[in-house]
Amino acid sequence: MVIITLLIISPLIVLPVIEPLFLTIILPIAGIILLIGLIILVSQGLLIGLIKGAGVRVSEKQFPDLHKVIIKQCQALGIKNIPKTYIIESAILNAFATRFAGSNYMILFSELAELILSEDVEKDVVDFVVAHELGHIKRNHITKKLLVYPSLFVPFLPQAYSRACEYTCDRIGTKLSPTGAVAGIKMLAAGKKLARKLNVKAYAEQTQQGEAGFWTWISEKLSTHPHLSKRITPEMLKADFIATASGKNTYFEEKEKPKTISSTKESIDDIKKAAKPDDYQSDDHNKYLPK
Repeated sequence: MVIITLLIISPLIVLPVIEPLFLTIILPIAGIILLIGLIILVSQGLLIGLIKGAGVRVSEKQFPDLHKVIIKQCQALGIKNIPKTYIIESAILNAFATRFAGSNYMILFSELAELILSEDVEKDVVDFVVAHELGHIKRNHITKKLLVYPSLFVPFLPQAYSRACEYTCDRIGTKLSPTGAVAGIKMLAAGKKLARKLNVKAYAEQTQQGEAGFWTWISEKLSTHPHLSKRITPEMLKADFIATASGKNTYFEEKEKPKTISSTKESIDDIKKAAKPDDYQSDDHNKYLPK
């Protein structure tokens, strides 16, 4: 994206210097670019205004438990500009991070907020979802996208960049909440109740089956997010297994109650396939599992 942006911008700078007649072409193009920038600025301002007016601001007085998670994870990630977090009403399981006028914002749709904050959902899932969104802020994805704006008009390229950003944020979320990552993706895929019965191995393999085909492939290439079944990576499964075996479910604190053997067994085969043989010959991880 950087290379394509330079290829587009460089002629607009060099050609007028070499041949002044090109100014008649360059100036209208520059005007169009400025107009697009102004439209983006106004639309972003209107979006933030709507969120501030209709959304619910997360703070010490409003959803304090969620606010504590955000503060704690910002400190772990070294984010000094704490994002202003809002919950807005929507039936979509989604969240996003954005930036406007020097401030970071994190928006949680109410359907997702209700799901992760319900009493019967483990706290590590909340940690993962929040850490994933904070990952966009930590890696400056919003600013980077603006800097390479000309390349966003190339077919398939901006979607590929966006999917790469999502994988990056999944890794950040897995680091801060290794046991919440797989559970969080399962919950997004099947909902709170059915997630407990979801077979991770079968779900991760379903896009590799013969019936997936061309339309499954092209739908992902046109999407800003990877298919959920592909986001449960071998690295994520391995992190979940090691964290469960050691009893530490988050980056911050020791786990109070280990998972049962049945909730751990289904991913062991996948982890062994993805890992090197030496990883499992040096130690017997079964000794960490509850009797």
